[in-house]
Amino acid sequence: MPKGSVNIEVFKDRLRLAWSWEGKRFWLYLALPDSIVNRKAASIKARTIELDMTSGNFDPSLAKYKPQKQESISVSDLFHQFIEYKRRKIEPCYFR
Repeated sequence: MPKGSVNIEVFKDRLRLAWSWEGKRFWLYLALPDSIVNRKAASIKARTIELDMTSGNFDPSLAKYKPQKQESISVSDLFHQFIEYKRRKIEPCYFR
């Protein structure tokens, strides 16, 4: 593996990235099944890490590279937000 190179590996049927930086080994588990589309996504993440190592912006905690948790919302709450949004946008209609 060339210096500063991030490899895409398959481990337990899932993709992970592996590399060394300043003499330490790193792995980032992507939890994505091995497929063409997921390999492209892994490749983009790998290039980001490589660029950060080259530019001195590498985050050894890996927090920068892990997927961000998305806020979950119930269907009911989403519908109520939609109703409130529409209520502000729609003018009253009067029938004659």
